[in-house]
Amino acid sequence: MPSRLHVAALFFVVVLLTGVALSFLQMQHIQKQYLQTRLQQVRTSLDITLSHAEFAAQSATPFLGQACTGDVLTKLRTIVATVPDVRSVNLARENEVYCTSVFGGRSDKIELQDYVDGKLLLLGGNSMSPGRSLLVWRSAEKNGHYALIGIDGYYIYDILQVSRGHAPLYFRVGNQVMTLQGHVVPLPASRQLVTLSSERFPYAILADDSDLTHWRTFLAHGWRILLIVAGASLLLTFFFMRYLRYRETLEYQLARAVQKGQIRPWIQPIIDARTGSIAGGEILLRWLHPKSGFIPPDAFIAVAEQNGTIKALTRECFRQVSQALSGYRHGGGVPLMLCFNVSAAHFRDEEIVSLCEQVMANLDPEEWTLVLEVTEREHIENSGQVVKTTGSLKEAGVLLSLDDFGTGNANYSYLQQFAPEFIKIDKTFTRDVTRDPVSLYVVESIIHLAERGGCAVIAEGIEFEEQRVQLLQLGVTHFQGYLFSRPIPLEEFLTEGALS
Repeated sequence: MPSRLHVAALFFVVVLLTGVALSFLQMQHIQKQYLQTRLQQVRTSLDITLSHAEFAAQSATPFLGQACTGDVLTKLRTIVATVPDVRSVNLARENEVYCTSVFGGRSDKIELQDYVDGKLLLLGGNSMSPGRSLLVWRSAEKNGHYALIGIDGYYIYDILQVSRGHAPLYFRVGNQVMTLQGHVVPLPASRQLVTLSSERFPYAILADDSDLTHWRTFLAHGWRILLIVAGASLLLTFFFMRYLRYRETLEYQLARAVQKGQIRPWIQPIIDARTGSIAGGEILLRWLHPKSGFIPPDAFIAVAEQNGTIKALTRECFRQVSQALSGYRHGGGVPLMLCFNVSAAHFRDEEIVSLCEQVMANLDPEEWTLVLEVTEREHIENSGQVVKTTGSLKEAGVLLSLDDFGTGNANYSYLQQFAPEFIKIDKTFTRDVTRDPVSLYVVESIIHLAERGGCAVIAEGIEFEEQRVQLLQLGVTHFQGYLFSRPIPLEEFLTEGALS
């Protein structure tokens, strides 16, 4: 079996790796969302730039087909000067540029098939500026004439540079892309390109998000998150170790044992002192732990009373006993006592009354009599609730017994408080009754008190014949102890041999 430290170490590693993985995935998600936002911002800016080109083309429409005169050139150059982002305005017919705002009258051939959707062309340079990229917008034709608007590539890659982030951006027109440096190159063969196309113009913005999904990016920009994850993992491991320690406590194991039905009802027979026959029995709980074996009641009953598990333990005990005795007939002619131990916690409300009524509903009153033994471990205040609960038990036909009388909290005030039908003398006094004058005096006093109160007396801890004889002579009405029987499983008690 791995030690608690090894389990905690494994827990830390799992939590740490899980936290790092989740943080990494969260970083990817955030970065991709941010990338989409940047792409939309870039598209908006580029759409504005191209709308300027579109406006410049519309402004040049009145000059389509006109000769390249000085007045026309002045008008074209005025458009260049007044419309943002426009580098040149050119007039063309068919496959030829015949008038340009830069050089005036000039003839240059045009390859119309190179224009994407017949509207947009991305160039790495031209005869005027071979090393400077250029974007050309082509207007709609009018009688075979059209305008070509040149946009300096600087305006394009400046927008890309401003919004670059961690992912390289590209401006794509057809199969050509412009890089962040303004170079026009063929479309890169990357398998992780995110694309956002314009809804107005035939271009797209590309982003290479391969770096966003790389651990290097996460480590470079997410080290603060890693510190938080490591700290949280240590804190969770600390609480996990405390939980592991708690799992080893009797308190935790007791709660689990109640849920799993590991605690079973046993019974120790109670003998009629006059006839020597079985008069009933005291229900005792035995916990068979799967690893530790039998755990003595003194070890877990006190814990159950302290942490509040005692009520759940009592409910489970009553349920198992009720189930075992349902429909059972011993045929002895006299009802047998069925004694359950209860503590102070059971008198703080009337749940114990409901439990007793449920058990009695399954039992034949001619076969069984239900007795509650009030234990001495915790003092029971003589409150209004205790009086009410006691009265309800009496009305339901439940008999009461003062357990371990003369020890702990089971004192003489309980006689008036509970008006019991039985008093049980603790083995502390019965053990030495034949040789200790003090024990003999205490036993005689208790028996005398019980006789005056109309209570039967049960002497427990009877192990020797001399004890039995002495206590019988003193007036004890019932015996309980190893001389007659050790505690046995309830199922064994219900066999014919045990009750014969």
